[in-house]
Amino acid sequence: MQALRAHQGRQEVERSAVGQLWAENGYVFATETGTPVDPANLRRSFRSLIKAAGIPAKQPTEDCPKPGKWHPHEMRHSAGSYMAHMGVPHEQIAEILGHAGTRTTEEVYINQEIIDMNSGVFETYGNQLGNQVVDDEGPVNDTTAA
Repeated sequence: MQALRAHQGRQEVERSAVGQLWAENGYVFATETGTPVDPANLRRSFRSLIKAAGIPAKQPTEDCPKPGKWHPHEMRHSAGSYMAHMGVPHEQIAEILGHAGTRTTEEVYINQEIIDMNSGVFETYGNQLGNQVVDDEGPVNDTTAA
């Protein structure tokens, strides 16, 4: 809730800055003028953040043999899987994700296999978030070490 309140404060500043140009639509996430966020612009911004963070393109896996670009929608899948892993009831996850029931949530959004990123198993999955070197004490920031 604290993050949403902070976001609301930033949005109030944007609303004041543009005055009558603000289009009140009631969206939590909107452009600087209150209009809906264009999906293509969201993807561009998301991929720009991914690139700035140094996260490489998706690597081929058994389930997805073609490498590619990350998509914001994949965050929904991760969120659903991690909520399930933390014990959140499927009905509540479905509600959070905006699903009418649990069928889509369970069949599409919840992956039963959650990888502990602090374990050696993480490396066997191709480390989709980059080449992280791990020693006995955990992740090592120097990715040039081997």
